[in-house]
Amino acid sequence: MQCGFCTPGFLLTVQDLLSRNPDPTDTEIREELSGNICRCTGYQSIIAAVKKGCDLYASRIIKFLNDSIGKQLTLLA
Repeated sequence: MQCGFCTPGFLLTVQDLLSRNPDPTDTEIREELSGNICRCTGYQSIIAAVKKGCDLYASRIIKFLNDSIGKQLTLLA
């Protein structure tokens, strides 16, 4: 991010995309972001940030589920 003018549009667009598709491909991310104009960046860092966010979110969900299931299995044992 440099000037910050396009940031709100990117954030809202990505939030909408991830609500419909929690693990989008690079192509799907590019397609969704195509309506947002940014003069400061080549979009690569934005796409990388979306992918990293998806990976972090997925790993947190998996950890939460594993922890929850593990606790329940311990209680059943």
